[in-house]
Amino acid sequence: MMKRYYGFIITLLFLAASCATEKVVVQPQVSVTPFSDTLRLTKESLIYALPQTLLEVDVTLQRTIRKPGPYAAFAADLIGITDIIRNDDEEWSLNSVSIKVLEEIDPSEFYVIRSDGMMQNNSLSLKRYGLILDISANNMIDRLTGLHEAAVNHDDIRFRDMGSTSYFAIQRDTAFRLVDADTTFIRIPYLVERRRPLTREQLAEQAAKTLLELREGRHLILTGEANVYPQGEAPINEINRLEREYLALFTGKTSREQVNLKYYITPRQGVTQESIILFRLSEMKGLVDDSEANSVPVTLNLTAAGKTKPLVLSNDLQLMTSAPDGVMVYRIPEVVEVTIREGNSILLTGRTVVHQYGQKVTLPMNFLIGN
Repeated sequence: MMKRYYGFIITLLFLAASCATEKVVVQPQVSVTPFSDTLRLTKESLIYALPQTLLEVDVTLQRTIRKPGPYAAFAADLIGITDIIRNDDEEWSLNSVSIKVLEEIDPSEFYVIRSDGMMQNNSLSLKRYGLILDISANNMIDRLTGLHEAAVNHDDIRFRDMGSTSYFAIQRDTAFRLVDADTTFIRIPYLVERRRPLTREQLAEQAAKTLLELREGRHLILTGEANVYPQGEAPINEINRLEREYLALFTGKTSREQVNLKYYITPRQGVTQESIILFRLSEMKGLVDDSEANSVPVTLNLTAAGKTKPLVLSNDLQLMTSAPDGVMVYRIPEVVEVTIREGNSILLTGRTVVHQYGQKVTLPMNFLIGN
């Protein structure tokens, strides 16, 4: 009787063990759907986005301003120099250009992963390779396009000192005053002094005289003929500075400054080639609009190399993502030729990858769900 009882117990244990080994673990149902305002989200939902490429174009322009000196008309006669600035002039030129490739969220490519239960996923693998992005703040930075011009100081091209020791001449004249003396009038002379401003030519003569004296004094110091020899370089440096200031009164002054431009360009989806005008540059006026005839456009040209063309999906993506055994959607970036031109001249050329030009493909859901 006891043997039969023990046999029954062993049989029950064997059946329980068999049922335990044949128990099926039910995986949660998961689907990936393009985001829309009618889509219902649950606490188990996960939103991700496809990345898009952003091109940051940095351009440096050089602006050159030339201003004639107040004594330019007398430069040849007084100091013997003819190569001078005679008219106000302004010149613009393109100094440098560079491109930086950035990534940000594509606002038209949001997807929702939905599950009827808790799940473990390998989506971090796609994030690591830059094929999808989460919606954290680091990936949603607003970028502005505009002109950033440093503060310009034009004091270096102003003429604050006309280089003369005096600007007025004393003119003495004899005047007469009538004095009543009994029955007659007597004319009594007296001296009158008037201040008369010097003419431009007279001021130029004084400036030229001072300029020549500075040169002569420097020559005496350097040749050792001066009565007092300076112990340092400061006197010579000051003479050189004064000479430049007096010389500029005849030859004019030139000022150069840099203007920095920064543009953010987002390539469009669904195209394989783009030509974008960044700005138009006039040699005399700088940045101008399309109405300026004497201007050259600076353009950014993008051309897809067609590396991802064989990956075009044959099935409708919307149907595939709504299937019961849904798939993961990501995008493989395309290789793109990038060229920046000033008119017909090539300033920069190279190759990069652009997500928007690439093809969207799918990944089996069994990759998404895993340990």
